[in-house]
Amino acid sequence: MVAQQCIAVCCLQLDRFEDCLEVIEKKKLSIRFEKAYSLYRMHRTQESLAVLSDSTDLNTREKELLAQIFYRLEDFDKCISVYDDLLKNVHDDHDEERLSNYTAALAAREQFLCDKRFPTVVQNINSSPNGATYELLYNQACGYAACGDFGRAKTLLDKSVEEFKDSNAEDLSEEELNQELALMRTQIAYVLQMEGKHSAALEVYDQANRSSSDDAGIAAVVATNLITLSKNANVFDNKKKIKTITAPAARQKLSSVQKKKLIDYNNYEKDSYLLPLLTVAVMLRDKKYKEAVYYLNDYPHLDLLTAQVYVQQGTLTSAVNTLKTCSKRSSMAIVSSLVSLYLSFEELTSAEEVIEEFLKSASLSSKQSNKTVLIGISEELIERGLYSKAIVYLEKLLQIQGPQPEVLAQLVTCSSKVDTSLIKKYSKDLISIEQLVKECDVNELSKSTDLFLTNKYALKKAAKTAANNATGDTNLVAKKNKRKKKAKLPANFDPNVLPDPERWLPKWERSTFRKSKKKKAHDVGKGTQGGTSGGSVYDHSGPKSTVNVPNQSTPAESPKSATGARPKTSQSKRRGGKKR
Repeated sequence: MVAQQCIAVCCLQLDRFEDCLEVIEKKKLSIRFEKAYSLYRMHRTQESLAVLSDSTDLNTREKELLAQIFYRLEDFDKCISVYDDLLKNVHDDHDEERLSNYTAALAAREQFLCDKRFPTVVQNINSSPNGATYELLYNQACGYAACGDFGRAKTLLDKSVEEFKDSNAEDLSEEELNQELALMRTQIAYVLQMEGKHSAALEVYDQANRSSSDDAGIAAVVATNLITLSKNANVFDNKKKIKTITAPAARQKLSSVQKKKLIDYNNYEKDSYLLPLLTVAVMLRDKKYKEAVYYLNDYPHLDLLTAQVYVQQGTLTSAVNTLKTCSKRSSMAIVSSLVSLYLSFEELTSAEEVIEEFLKSASLSSKQSNKTVLIGISEELIERGLYSKAIVYLEKLLQIQGPQPEVLAQLVTCSSKVDTSLIKKYSKDLISIEQLVKECDVNELSKSTDLFLTNKYALKKAAKTAANNATGDTNLVAKKNKRKKKAKLPANFDPNVLPDPERWLPKWERSTFRKSKKKKAHDVGKGTQGGTSGGSVYDHSGPKSTVNVPNQSTPAESPKSATGARPKTSQSKRRGGKKR
């Protein structure tokens, strides 16, 4: 178990939060902070809050994480109360950081509520003996800017910039220094813009925009304020800025007050559902499930859509947790989705608890919705073979809509599978067989038995009988005359000659059949491959044969030698040939 905890902590230190959470859930480790922090960094803030809110004995780092969770959820009063407790009871090397975060929560609350309480509360804050840090000065400036005291805010921002340069000038390069100062310069430009110094604000915005290319939140704020300043700017430049504003990465870092002031909120304030639905649809088409979940964190009222994203991603447990924590849990859509997910997990008890809670919370006016839920769960249970549980919901359905034949028939069917003694109880309200056959004529039914046959000839016969009855000819039934076709005979057919009795046998089985001899090609296939039948005529592999040519001085042969034996010529021996 200790080794698994070490693995989880190592994953946390390496920023592998998904792996850390997977180890904790698989091994069921009781490390509360690591689980809550992983969920917090994965932007699953509600689940992170649920992990910490279940316990009362929180340590210092868990309380600090709880305060950060409340800050992200914009529950600033609870966040401030947690920091009050930490500042009073905990004293260590992180006091300045806690004081800075406490001031940030006060400034965010002032920006959110605008009740002018920030100046009175911030006066009681005692900074460290070494002086205020640049974070504390910056947060105080933001609070005064939210109150409308832009002169005081500008002074504090200038001090914050100087303090940051003095403390980090030796450790950072000029480029890194400008990147860190981009946030402060953006706030300075905002203060200048609110004071009416537009040209100075444009210069500072441009400087901050050039050095904050990696921070999506700062880029979105700068782009929004530049659009409001440069009203006569190019349309294409404004489109690029709007694309920067609506980027998913920017929305994760902006507060709800900032998001309400963005351009897309102003364009879609009549229909606030249109923009998030379209954006999530595009993300799901590209299979960007994590980005869609992060984007929907800004829209807590679209929790059903968030659950649908989880379902498409395949993380059904997260979908269940989202539906359980949603505000409108008693709605039909939420209840049906939860029941379907629980049934897919084979968790019937959890599904029954959801239905019982829905039936208790439902009012008398929602009779139709109760009926729909009961019919759906009873049919699902019957399909799964759980007849005893189906009977319970069918009885509740009887109480709502009265003795309906369909429900009673289902009850009789389920009782026959579980307890046959209940059949009489439910069959009492069913229509008796006598009432069913009261208006039926048995004679007519017996005459029309052919109509119930699937044989098409029986149906035709019944139709003809009905037609004859309509015309009055009840005794006559039309008979179908079949025409006889003439047999086809061969052209040379002689009726006086008996046909061959072996005419139906194959030719090779007949007595007159003679097997024909195969014609074989002579001298084909004999000898070696590529050889011919010319013999030595075409063999030129040996030496040429010598022919005796008569000498010119020799006298001519006599006529006697012409008719006698020819002189023998020497033939060369065949060389290189194979023996045959």
